[in-house]
Amino acid sequence: MSCGAQGTVAVTSNGGISWKRVQAAGDNDYLNQIQMVNNNIGYVCGEDGKILKTSNGGLNWITQNSNVTSGLYSLYFFNENSGWVCGDSGKLLKTTDGGNNYLPVNSGSQRYISDICFTDPLTGWYASGSRKIYKTTNGGDNWYVPHSDSLSGGAGAVQFVTNETGLGFTYSNKIIISSDGGNSWNEIDIPPNNYLNNIFASDEKNFWAVGDFGFIYRSTDKGISWFQETNNNFDGRLFGIYFSDNDNGWVAGGNGLIAKYTNPMSNISSNISSNEITGYKLNQNYPNPFNPSTKLEFGISKLGFVSLKVYDILGKEIATLVNERLSPGTYRYDFDGSGLTSGNYFYILNADGYSETKKMLLLK
Repeated sequence: MSCGAQGTVAVTSNGGISWKRVQAAGDNDYLNQIQMVNNNIGYVCGEDGKILKTSNGGLNWITQNSNVTSGLYSLYFFNENSGWVCGDSGKLLKTTDGGNNYLPVNSGSQRYISDICFTDPLTGWYASGSRKIYKTTNGGDNWYVPHSDSLSGGAGAVQFVTNETGLGFTYSNKIIISSDGGNSWNEIDIPPNNYLNNIFASDEKNFWAVGDFGFIYRSTDKGISWFQETNNNFDGRLFGIYFSDNDNGWVAGGNGLIAKYTNPMSNISSNISSNEITGYKLNQNYPNPFNPSTKLEFGISKLGFVSLKVYDILGKEIATLVNERLSPGTYRYDFDGSGLTSGNYFYILNADGYSETKKMLLLK
């Protein structure tokens, strides 16, 4: 979370390839974080004690009474009824009735709390402006600092996907990753001229980071390597991010933005063949020409990092279908060109120093 942005929410369902603004849920409000508990129920928090709730998948949002007027920076819900909200001046709120009532809880912090998460009802963490990440093992009754070093610039966000694996970011613009429950943190640089506002992990391998000017940064290998998602069409500040799985997500940001993400390639097949393969091979897509979808198939002979990307005739990246380590085998991916214009496109396979390009034609 980053303090001080105006609010919008956006949604994706394809791991970041396709984002669609749902509605200006908060008008010009600052919206800092979003979470969808299920397909229908979701919550957003923002400045001036703002909490919004949807019961119809984001089509409409109603305002809830938080009983505070200070900024609310993040939230975490276990289910549609039970959750936490945190914010300025050490504010920590808890609800057990779907947000009808938010009760204050002693956080033990006098500084703002920028993010909060839990891995189970007892074990949780929050990020603080005091350059520390706090932890609880008794459901929030008590909080302590498990790490010995102060975090440079203060902790902007924290999320744990298991009791050991967690990530966050600092206001010195570093992504931080822990593999020991927050006892120690490793720092990772982001591309220059970008500014982080939030992070999210949909599982132990898939991490996202969002920031100013529509910046979306993604890792599919537990934070070892990162690539920038450039197909979201956002140019404002992004603050909140939530993924229910690797193909379906939401973002919130400036000017009341709420947007949803849906992956048109979410029906990608996994390894369809483990038969012995010699070398590397990229097959011609089929059908070709196509409208609106086609299949891309390739084979690899050994374990390694593989990328498969689609480009337009000018060399602009259109989609990233693969960007991770794969085992030997034959793989087939569906590519949907529904949102593209007719014309020639190229897809490029890169694997362990091998590169091959093929052309395909979209006819509408």
